[in-house]
Amino acid sequence: MENNYTQICENKSWSLNGDEEDIGKKVLQFLQECSETATFGARLKRFIAKECGVSEDSVPQYLKGRLQAEEIDMNSNTLRNWFSKAGPKKGDHSRDLMLRVAFALRLNVEQTNLLFQKVYLDRGLYPRRFEEYAAEFCLREGLGWTVWQSLLKQYPSAEEENEQTVYTRVLQQDLDGIKTPEEAAEYWKKHFHNFTIRNKSAREVLQNLVRKVKGNKDRTGEMDRELEGRNDKSDI
Repeated sequence: MENNYTQICENKSWSLNGDEEDIGKKVLQFLQECSETATFGARLKRFIAKECGVSEDSVPQYLKGRLQAEEIDMNSNTLRNWFSKAGPKKGDHSRDLMLRVAFALRLNVEQTNLLFQKVYLDRGLYPRRFEEYAAEFCLREGLGWTVWQSLLKQYPSAEEENEQTVYTRVLQQDLDGIKTPEEAAEYWKKHFHNFTIRNKSAREVLQNLVRKVKGNKDRTGEMDRELEGRNDKSDI
């Protein structure tokens, strides 16, 4: 495809001349102009400017104001670092910071997933994580930060009779049927076990492939053949 983003970047890379003395600076500039390799602060500015209709230069102050308006606590040093130094590290704490941004900007579910994927460069809202399951419910229903916080305080304790594991897609599908905070709390109580495990299907697939490779050196090509026969490799 002529408009394929990867192909466009590749074509631009061939225009760089390795014999030039300032090639290092040119390569760095080229990488920063690509959305996936731009700094976190640059990606965040671009995202907020597009989704909220403000100028990129005004984004830091705009975000700070939205956080204050929604009474969402965010360390000022954190915001300063986002726009001037390194972005957030990967992990649950940083994902919660992204959710604070989403609630401050009053994003919907689709926009929040884009925030995670295009700015934070990680997967979108993950239904097996209770905090994110609750956040998606609130964002979908137009409920704000305070409601999300109140729901987190209702996180149930484990119950022995509710340890049956269901697929992640089932949790996601069931979310569509939850309409009130009360229904959400009841669902979490019933399915508590499923919010304590992560990536179960992915781990099983990978472990199975590893066993095939390690089990017999004559069968090391089995993994390649299996992958080759898959129409959709996204689950790998």
